[in-house]
Amino acid sequence: MDWYDIKESDVLRSNQRLQEACSRMAPIVTKDFTIYIRLAHFTLDAQPVNVRPHIHSFFEIGFANRESNIYELEGAEHEIKSSSMQAIAIPAELSHLRRTEKPGAICFAIVVDFQCASRQTMQRFIQELRNKDFVLKLNEQTFALLEEIWALSFSQYTPLLYNTLSLKTTLVLIDILKNSFPDIFIEKQETVPAGELLSIIEQQLENSLCEENIIDIIQRKCGVSKRHINRIFVKKYNMPLRQYIIGERLRLASKLLLNSNSSVKIIALNCGFWNMSYFNRQFKKAFNMTPVEYRQRG
Repeated sequence: MDWYDIKESDVLRSNQRLQEACSRMAPIVTKDFTIYIRLAHFTLDAQPVNVRPHIHSFFEIGFANRESNIYELEGAEHEIKSSSMQAIAIPAELSHLRRTEKPGAICFAIVVDFQCASRQTMQRFIQELRNKDFVLKLNEQTFALLEEIWALSFSQYTPLLYNTLSLKTTLVLIDILKNSFPDIFIEKQETVPAGELLSIIEQQLENSLCEENIIDIIQRKCGVSKRHINRIFVKKYNMPLRQYIIGERLRLASKLLLNSNSSVKIIALNCGFWNMSYFNRQFKKAFNMTPVEYRQRG
């Protein structure tokens, strides 16, 4: 596509499409991170700009489409050239400025919310980014995907446009993270024996069945991904871990309904159900009657 044919009205329409596409994106989940793409958008600077130092609430990855964009972070300048296979990566809450030196500059940005379960891992991620001077090198596959996103954003509308933009933008971010930070975003082969993992899981289920964050507790004890834990669990119990936990909590609740004078609400809370509507719905699904009916018939 010819970036010199792009007008302000084209950018506005493209950004509306990208906003709709981002609203359809599912989070990217890794061992330590849950990653949300909050926004993707173009900026057209009709005249050269010198944006004063500012901070963003979210992480931002920026690309230059027409003319160069010059960024200053932590006292150093970084030039991202037009359609180069490079991107600037700006962490949340980091003061920076951006300027252009020619009229008509266009840049593209992906705005990302990184939610990390490990503060140490997040600090390591930011340090690796500093080691790269906040500039990420893109491979040909990633850049080709980016060009497809850009072309689609300005193309004729089709029924699958938003879903296609959503998928390709997600893939671009995954590619960038895996290629730039493989030690952080590529899960290594789990080495803990399955039998040992099952013993840890079963012990934690026995000790902490009704804890609100039981699966997080199990993950911390096992030291592996939730996906791997679930895979091991399904092999033995033929059901997902979460489904098993709900079933065991319901069985415990049914015993307490018959053998204690506690209210239904207290029993639900003690068994790990914090939402009464959800508890009643799950109980009726399992026992074909409400908790109150179950207690009355017992």
